[in-house]
Amino acid sequence: MSGRLAVVGLGPGDIRWLTPQADAALAAADALFGYGPYLDRAPVRDGQSRHPSDNRQEAPRARAALETAAAGSNVALVSGGDPGVFAMAATVCEQIESGPAAWRGLDLEIVPGVTAMLAVAARVGRADETVAVTTLQAADPAGADMATLVIVGSAETRLVPRLGHAPLVYTPRSASA
Repeated sequence: MSGRLAVVGLGPGDIRWLTPQADAALAAADALFGYGPYLDRAPVRDGQSRHPSDNRQEAPRARAALETAAAGSNVALVSGGDPGVFAMAATVCEQIESGPAAWRGLDLEIVPGVTAMLAVAARVGRADETVAVTTLQAADPAGADMATLVIVGSAETRLVPRLGHAPLVYTPRSASA
């Protein structure tokens, strides 16, 4: 009995940005694997087992998901944002290439997600977000973690102050490359 593995991008955090394709792949799964905080963002459904792991455990996480799928289960391995951008898809491919031949026979689907960079550019996503506009010289690296996104502008990037509102920050379309 051959199982199935879907590597699913959860998007930037808010459940509103989970794509219908990602939601369907999660709903079809018997078992969910992922980095604990990402797995916590996946909708809870009756009958599914959940297998959280620590950060920076991508290869063991992928192997565990592949082993479970090879045993006949329908598995979803979750990733923040998009699994192609955040490399969970590449990790799965690496494990398939170096692993047992049975893993090559699995039904594998890479389900894209909205990347955090797209979300931050439009200022959507998380209820706990904060936006800080600063220069590179004044930026404090101690304030950055894995939930931090940094957009670096150019010498032509503009800051437009607005009384009572967040400033507009943009780079004109006519900016030189």
